[in-house]
Amino acid sequence: MLALGHIFYALGLLVFLLDLIHLAGFNKIYKISEWVAAFKKINSKNPKKKDYRTEEDYNFSTFHTMFIVLEFFWLIFGLISSSWKIFIIIFILGFFIKGIQFTFNKISGREFNKLGMLVAYPYLLIKCAIILLLIINHFHLHIDLYNYIK
Repeated sequence: MLALGHIFYALGLLVFLLDLIHLAGFNKIYKISEWVAAFKKINSKNPKKKDYRTEEDYNFSTFHTMFIVLEFFWLIFGLISSSWKIFIIIFILGFFIKGIQFTFNKISGREFNKLGMLVAYPYLLIKCAIILLLIINHFHLHIDLYNYIK
């Protein structure tokens, strides 16, 4: 059972590193996402590889989409770990941030705006910190985090 935990949190380390890449390329990801949303609004379909401005944008968008899927499944499997309460906190925080972004978008009348971007970046920082704490706790600290922060 311990080996499964090591594999799970090693995968979590990969998710953490990919989150750091996401933070480093946050503006680019945001601009590509904004472009994709505008493309869908105008053409009523998803853009194909030839529709992207550059191949780099397409690769970055594809990588980001695969990363989101990997991270989501890692977080879902985290719900069956001993730190399930912390994983629920990550999900609740994510839904809360999406709700704030949705509200900002409705107020501004645009799908993407600076306020939503300013809310998303700190969320990513906090999520990275929590994931790193979970990984360090599994391999080194071995404390019950939920009772510790309660």
